[in-house]
Amino acid sequence: MSIKQQNELLPQISTTTKSLLIAGGTLLVYDYICRAAKIYFFWESGVIGWYLLLLGAIGLLLNRIDAKSSLKQPAVVEKVAAFGLVFVLAIKLIVFGAFIFSDSFETASTYLKNNERIRNEIGPVSGVILLSEGEVNTTSNSEGEQGEGVLNLVAKGSKEYKQFEIHVVKKREMSAWQVIETKE
Repeated sequence: MSIKQQNELLPQISTTTKSLLIAGGTLLVYDYICRAAKIYFFWESGVIGWYLLLLGAIGLLLNRIDAKSSLKQPAVVEKVAAFGLVFVLAIKLIVFGAFIFSDSFETASTYLKNNERIRNEIGPVSGVILLSEGEVNTTSNSEGEQGEGVLNLVAKGSKEYKQFEIHVVKKREMSAWQVIETKE
């Protein structure tokens, strides 16, 4: 497809798609500015921004599929890419939801809220944000469950916010997850 044909497809991008792309990009820029300037408000913007950009990319591909269909041009690449992005989005949302409701996340959140050193440094923790899914591996058998994991969290203190990498472990003989290491 020539550059002229590509430029003809640009005006056919929907307002919703443009809005998703602009909002996603704006939230990502805001996230980086907040962290650099130590503005302690809405650090979730980066996570939300990435999801909006992903939705915008899906919308862009769907707009291109419609535009190419109206021009009777094949859109196989766009269809495959759109399917791939929808699949990635679905997996990310499922995994993100699973992490939020997991025992390992609950243990790490409780640790951040109750740790005296962290509370002295950033103030009482009012909330914990899961930045990315991290990694948790578990195995179960008749003897019980064991596992280990790494979670990337932000503790929202009254003085400041701080990002932590929390390492958790659960052994078969233990009834609950335990925090074994915290990195800033």
